[in-house]
Amino acid sequence: MHLIEQNAAIAPITGAGLSNPLQQQPSLNIYQNTTTTGTNIPNGLCAKVQSTFLSRTKRHYHRSKSSHKNMNSFRTTTSSTTTADDVLLYVPNLIGYFRVVFTVTSLVLMLTLPQYWLLATALYVGSFVGDLFDGLVARRLNQTSTFGGLLDMVTDRCSTLGLLFVLANSYKDQVHLQLTFLFLSLLDISSHWCQMYSTSALGKHHKSEDGNEGRHFLVRWFYKYYFFFGYLCVGAEFTYVIAYALQFTQNTTIHSLLKGILCLVIPGCFMKQLVNVMQLASACYAVAQYDAEVKNK
Repeated sequence: MHLIEQNAAIAPITGAGLSNPLQQQPSLNIYQNTTTTGTNIPNGLCAKVQSTFLSRTKRHYHRSKSSHKNMNSFRTTTSSTTTADDVLLYVPNLIGYFRVVFTVTSLVLMLTLPQYWLLATALYVGSFVGDLFDGLVARRLNQTSTFGGLLDMVTDRCSTLGLLFVLANSYKDQVHLQLTFLFLSLLDISSHWCQMYSTSALGKHHKSEDGNEGRHFLVRWFYKYYFFFGYLCVGAEFTYVIAYALQFTQNTTIHSLLKGILCLVIPGCFMKQLVNVMQLASACYAVAQYDAEVKNK
């Protein structure tokens, strides 16, 4: 009996629409003190709900803003731009600076303190050996740069010209040798300058295969085949170095050794001068050909 009465008491409530969980319930409007059904809500409850909503919204906004700022900072860190200072401090360029110091020091010692000829020779050879590694380091560390190529070329040319100047000064009593060193200096600087200029005008690298397309075959071989390139460069530089050292090794066992090495490297020196002549002629012709193409456009 009591159970029937309880069910009867509950029935009006379930009939009011609460028995269906999917039926839309009255939604609360935080900006007004009434529900969508028009039922009044106390002002205190409305203010409390509105304050809670605004507080949570502000926290979410500041959290999102902070996260966005951190993400921008991360992107800036991981994708930082390279500056000129960075390029100047590339590892291969640091090697280039040491080469400059070694070369200048060796040339000064050769001219002013000939008694330190062995140290001067070692410094010059050290600078030359550094030229073999700066390019390898640049490619390994992905630090190749136009500035590095410029530094390398200028150091090479100034080193060779400086040593030829020292040799011309050392053999003052032999005019034919002085003239030889003079013409070797002029040929070296003019041929390499024209080679650099002619390829740069075409937007190419002076050692690249497409930059030397149409040049004399000796020039193409020189820049294409590393062994040929290496032997000629080593042959030329060591011919000059040995010519300097022979002055101080008279009547010693090392004198004969140096002469033996000279016989091995001097053919490379002669071939290098031939390549320089062809390089000068080919580069000048390439520039003239470029001028003709521009005129005919």
